[in-house]
Formats: sequence, C-alpha cells, structure tokens
Amino acid sequence: HPTLTDSLDVQAVDWRYYAPSAAGLSIWVGPDAIQHIRSGGDWNKVILNQTQVLTDIAANHLAQVSWVIPSGQASDHAESNDGSGPSWVASVVNALGSSPYWSNTAIIITWDDWGGWYDHVPPPSIANSYEYGFRVPLIVVSPYAKRAYVSHVTHDFGSVLKFIEEVFKL
Repeated sequence: HPTLTDSLDVQAVDWRYYAPSAAGLSIWVGPDAIQHIRSGGDWNKVILNQTQVLTDIAANHLAQVSWVIPSGQASDHAESNDGSGPSWVASVVNALGSSPYWSNTAIIITWDDWGGWYDHVPPPSIANSYEYGFRVPLIVVSPYAKRAYVSHVTHDFGSVLKFIEEVFKL
C-alpha cells in the first residue's frame, strides 16, 4: 500500500523515522511492517537510535518530516515505563526550541493509546465504525500554536497525516 512516506518521496520532502534499536525489530519500528520500506532504499531513513534526533538537530541535519519514537522505558505505557517519558519529550522539544528550526516547526506530541485506565468521557459512537476508543492526548508545540488553547473537536491519528499532506501540498 502507498504510504505518506511515498508521497513525501515523490515531492522530494526529506523524512526520517527515529526509533529505538530493537533486536529483531518490533512494534517500536513501524516501517519494518511496510515491505517496500523495509526492503527498499528508504530503509536508510529509519534511524534505529532515537537519540540520534538530538544529534541531528544540533548538527542542523533534521529532516523536514521526522517521527521520533521513545524507548519502551520512556514510552509512558502504563505499568511498563521508568518515568522518564516527560523528560525525554522535553529534551527533544527543548533542542528544537533552541535551534534554527524553531521558527518554522510544528511539534506534534501524541501517544498510541490513552496510557491510563480511566476516561470520564465515553468514546464517540460512529455507525459501522470501530476506530474511536478512549481519548488520546495530543499536544502541539509551535510558534504557530494558539497559546493555552484546548480544542474539543474529535480527531483521529489520520489528522496528523492530513496536516503533513496540507503543509507539504502532497
């Protein structure tokens, strides 16, 4: 199946996917599940060392679109983390915030699940659909973001992809 990375490649928009190195790879390395990335020329854009993003920011070598995946310990997954998740996110945000990239950057911070055991708001029910479940936080850090704004609009993870498509006119 075509992916967003394919559209980025067609438009010559540089991308990187930073993830922790994993023996035999794992769920932490999503592009491993995409055959034409795993076995093709784009595999060199998958960086199996998530901390390399900090080096690339400092060296002004960050791709235009970058996904950064934490280690399991810094993942904020309930009952399976060491509490370093917020510090890890802050290190990436602070590195970008004090770099030349800041003036034209949007940092989108989200989680792959709700990270907890309770949500006081029931998930929306959409006929013939199963994609919505517990709410997942999303934080936008950018000089373009509205200060102290909380949106109550329902979105899904595809919204992030749509944002990238619109920004880069894919």
